[in-house]
Amino acid sequence: MSNYFMASIPGTKTQVNTSTTAVRPAWALALLALLAVSLPFELDNPLFSLGPIVVTNVEVVLGLVLLTAVWGWLRSPNTEYRSPITNHLWLWAALFSGILLLAAFLAPANQSNALKASLRLITGLALALFAVPVLVRTWADVRRITWVVLTGGLVAAAIGLVEYLQNRELLWLTPLRQQPTIVGAFIRLTGPYDYANQAAMFIEATLPIFLVTIWLVWHKQGARRGRTAVFASLMLLSLFYLQAGFLTASRASIVTIALVSLLMAGLLWSKSATVNKQMSVMWLGMTTAVILLILLNTQFNSLFRLRLQTEGDNEWYRAALIVPQSWQMAANEQRPIPITLTNSGALTWRSSGSQPINLGARWLDTAQKTSYGEPRWPFA
Repeated sequence: MSNYFMASIPGTKTQVNTSTTAVRPAWALALLALLAVSLPFELDNPLFSLGPIVVTNVEVVLGLVLLTAVWGWLRSPNTEYRSPITNHLWLWAALFSGILLLAAFLAPANQSNALKASLRLITGLALALFAVPVLVRTWADVRRITWVVLTGGLVAAAIGLVEYLQNRELLWLTPLRQQPTIVGAFIRLTGPYDYANQAAMFIEATLPIFLVTIWLVWHKQGARRGRTAVFASLMLLSLFYLQAGFLTASRASIVTIALVSLLMAGLLWSKSATVNKQMSVMWLGMTTAVILLILLNTQFNSLFRLRLQTEGDNEWYRAALIVPQSWQMAANEQRPIPITLTNSGALTWRSSGSQPINLGARWLDTAQKTSYGEPRWPFA
């Protein structure tokens, strides 16, 4: 029978599988940590292809983790391994996986992308339902993997922040993505991800882990001074992480974080246990932080303000021209022509920076439908 390690968290009975029926190789936890830190740093170009399926560094590490879990389980002295997941749930997972694969194979277009997405989801289920219960044995293991996940997310967010503040592409990130996400004259915080929305999704997925880590540190036994310092550091890092999510300019992500925080605060407060009410206060604090950051970013962040006010960036750039209806000029004649150009958009035109805006003109031969020359004049 499986044994379980009882977590020493006040008011909870969380269990982590410490089954002796599955053998865990010495390198297994390091491999799992490598997978955790690789998630934000997936290579843009695949390492190799298997038919229509492309394999990147993340798939390679994920495959090794799953194979290690299977190998450890098969070498167990006792085949009576019991997964925390019920057989009933395994059946639904298998059915869901089969439907996903069938839909991917029947996709009329972009079959490779459909297969990749389906296999990612299926292997993710295998990771959560099988590999993690086999390889993660104690709360010490959980803490190690948690710190690795958070460290990877923070490093990716910091890289994105550097690029955002410079408003210039970091060329050394080219192996990880083609370019940062650009909207109008602004770079959205992208970091090593393919797209800014992916960065936002990773941040919103790992923020709850951040909150739980902060809560556990605060309730950890030990010297209060050292615990307070770690707690304060984690609080500052969580605010930085949350602000990084705002700088991705993903409206859906911000709404999701706010609603989930408010919902969790309400659900936990409705429970009678003191520990639940304490965690409710922390989630309510997250909701408050989201509201404050919305106000601050609306006031001081032009990109964020424009993203809230408009649906797309086409409305940011508008111009009104007042020119003569027509005029005639003789050959070699020089004459000043009055032209009034008004910026009726939402942004200031600047001819400097990574996304310069200049005034351009060209001669158009309406008979031949051809244009001649396209001179550019920078704004003063």
